[in-house]
Amino acid sequence: MLDITPTLEVTPLSEPTATPSALLDLKWNMMTVKSPNPNFSSYKIYYPTTWNIKEYKNTPAKIDSGTSTLILSKGTATVTLLQQAASDTSCTYETSQYREFIKDSLVWRASPSINDNSYYEVCEKTADGGFTNSVKTGAIFANNLVDQQTVDEFNYILEKIIIE
Repeated sequence: MLDITPTLEVTPLSEPTATPSALLDLKWNMMTVKSPNPNFSSYKIYYPTTWNIKEYKNTPAKIDSGTSTLILSKGTATVTLLQQAASDTSCTYETSQYREFIKDSLVWRASPSINDNSYYEVCEKTADGGFTNSVKTGAIFANNLVDQQTVDEFNYILEKIIIE
């Protein structure tokens, strides 16, 4: 039987490189999400205690179609991690406004939308050098990141995700 109960604990984080000092003053929660879908990986996510879990669903299925949804919120800002069967779409970066993250041997990029600077999507580098919006832990996107502090917190959340 799959364990779908999240593990929550307050964990001090080691000091990362090039992180705004305001982030280091925050307290952080950690949650482990066990993937119900073999096409995606389980992960540990760290998020500031100023953010809340708005929604968490982890639904196993008998066939390779389990789903998992985690939505974190702070005011109107949300970060969504979604594991479900979906078609991959290519990501393009018409601007140089993206932040790159190295996850084991994977490369992730987070970029604001060309049409809406408060919407961010995370993409993963593919073997052919392109990028897809389906990353190892599922789709990751954020809405209403309207100030630099919230964008910094989102980037730090991404930086600290541990793929299991």
